[in-house]
Amino acid sequence: MQILFKKKVIIIAFTLIVLIGLFIALNNIAQKSSSKTVVLHPSYVSDFSDDSALVGFAQNVFIGEIVSEKGNKKLSEYPETQFNVKVIENIKGNLSGTVVVNQEGGYLDKTLYVVENDTMLKQGKKYLFATRYNKAENFHTVIPVNGKVSIDSNEKIKDFSNRFKNAYRQAKYFKDLE
Repeated sequence: MQILFKKKVIIIAFTLIVLIGLFIALNNIAQKSSSKTVVLHPSYVSDFSDDSALVGFAQNVFIGEIVSEKGNKKLSEYPETQFNVKVIENIKGNLSGTVVVNQEGGYLDKTLYVVENDTMLKQGKKYLFATRYNKAENFHTVIPVNGKVSIDSNEKIKDFSNRFKNAYRQAKYFKDLE
């Protein structure tokens, strides 16, 4: 009788935990899908559509895969979202293992903030990243829009690696910002 009662309590507790988890997940999805979008328009020190300017401004350029979303912070008037990223290959810099990459933008009060119609990073996807290190926060902030390029195949990893290694050799540096 005691054993049967304990089994019922365990089953009920487990079911409640699953239902609460499901409710939280569905609530997060509903919040994101019913949100509005605010597009931010910052000014830049250079034209970062030029690979050599982008690489020169970046402290690290690397190929990595998004492992998970780590969280978000509001460091200024809009949110920033952090991701755990597994480093696959360095082009500029010497990163290894898993690093935290920060993307300007994210959700705040059911509103999605994005920089110039940039898209948010997605878990499981591979990207080429051009970043600047934020020592106070211990993360690498993606240079908005041009500082991340989605890589959808292993063949493209080699293409992007070669393209940005060439840009690194021709980099236009911004010494006063280092």
